[in-house]
Amino acid sequence: MSNLNPLCRPDRVYLTRSIDGARFFASAARNPVVYEAVPEGEIEPDPDCTEPGISIACQKARIIAIHKIPGKVVKKSRKRMHVVAATPQRLGER
Repeated sequence: MSNLNPLCRPDRVYLTRSIDGARFFASAARNPVVYEAVPEGEIEPDPDCTEPGISIACQKARIIAIHKIPGKVVKKSRKRMHVVAATPQRLGER
């Protein structure tokens, strides 16, 4: 997602504790899956996350499981993404 968000670095792995959040962001991929992973090395806050502890960044992570995302979840998430992308933001909001 680093090509979509300047705060996301291509040399970092971004992890979340929220399965719903992981499914939502993974739904943007051509072949959406959620990787259950454990961070390796130092962790740092995700600069794009406004709630501390929800998302972290690290240099690498070890994948311990791969989870497919149900088609209806992907469809619902993609629809939500389109709505958000089409909604103009007011000044001062992010």
